[in-house]
Amino acid sequence: MAWKAAVAALLIVVAPSPAFSWNLGSSQTAVPSASLVSGWDEPSEWHTYRNTEYGFRIDYPSSLHVASDPDALATEGAVVTFIPAGDPSIDGTGAKTNLIRFSVTIGVTNRSAASSQGTSCPLADPGHGFDDRESGRMRFKRHHTAEGAVGNRYEKLSYLSHRGDRCYEIALFVHSGNPGCYPPGGVTIFDPTGMTRLLETMVCTFETAG
Repeated sequence: MAWKAAVAALLIVVAPSPAFSWNLGSSQTAVPSASLVSGWDEPSEWHTYRNTEYGFRIDYPSSLHVASDPDALATEGAVVTFIPAGDPSIDGTGAKTNLIRFSVTIGVTNRSAASSQGTSCPLADPGHGFDDRESGRMRFKRHHTAEGAVGNRYEKLSYLSHRGDRCYEIALFVHSGNPGCYPPGGVTIFDPTGMTRLLETMVCTFETAG
């Protein structure tokens, strides 16, 4: 994947950090010794993004806005990237967290080209660490990856599907800091549950023209 290649020279693949883990329907939580904050609060106002060139629409919250350029490092064929309207490292109470940045990117690639190149378009093969999911009007495969280096952690949660000859990926990319690298009491550990819920809500609104 593009984002992995971009950081490969700096990253060492490691096991998931004990500081926190994604809420993917499991009982995993952050370490009890640290205070928790919501990774992203549930927004009340939503907007609709439409792309006629690639034939899709998706709703996004007012707490995000469309970046000036799509993040080509987040996913293959990046078309649009949504980023926080404010500082993502500050939670709703004004407390500083170890969250550095996050974004949601939609990538669109040609299905036959992706298959021949061995990239991420989900075909009939249920393997390769993908979970089948029903969201909205489409069937998706969900995939989670994580990598880290000293002081940094990079995680990606993707929902992938295809319609006709097009592959669609909706990817949440999160960059956070190792809590142990901050001064004691300097930050609270963010809880990614809110961001996971936000991504899943966006995925449920995703529609294609086909």
